[in-house]
Amino acid sequence: MSKSRAILGKGTVALVLVAVLGVFVLSLAALRFGSGDGHQARTVTASQTTESSPSLPQIPICSDKGETSSQIEITLEGSLAAFPLDCYYAPADQAFQIVFTNDLKAENSGVGVRVNISIYASQSEAVSLVDGGIQVKQSRAIFAGPFVTGPDSITYAIPPLAAGSYYMQSDSAAMLLFASLILVP
Repeated sequence: MSKSRAILGKGTVALVLVAVLGVFVLSLAALRFGSGDGHQARTVTASQTTESSPSLPQIPICSDKGETSSQIEITLEGSLAAFPLDCYYAPADQAFQIVFTNDLKAENSGVGVRVNISIYASQSEAVSLVDGGIQVKQSRAIFAGPFVTGPDSITYAIPPLAAGSYYMQSDSAAMLLFASLILVP
């Protein structure tokens, strides 16, 4: 009997988590995200949030040539959970920093939201679809930054990485907070 109760408990928790995430994502449906500076903007649509046919977020397509910086600044504000840009660029084979400011607040309560930034070799290394939801594979992260509850900021020191395209996400909001990280030689 306790075995049944444990299974029901896990299923109930998973169902509640999926429902809360679904409501949050649906509240963001059809909002357009982007910086307005020529980078591809992101649109979250209701079709990406349906429970009947879950799918992973579309990976941003970025040029392999962009203006690099040894200090990337990412600021999340208000209740719109999305990285400001789809593509971030840093120099390959050298350490760099991500200055991460989290000013996200829950829409209904105004309470700070807990997020982080992790870097993966690819989206398939970061997340997978499991039982109608997603599973974050944080153990496969090349870099997993500590979580920050807003309002707060942190500077992540990223070790040197080889030239190429990487996938960046928040492990607590992987369906909403994601971008490509391009390391340019």
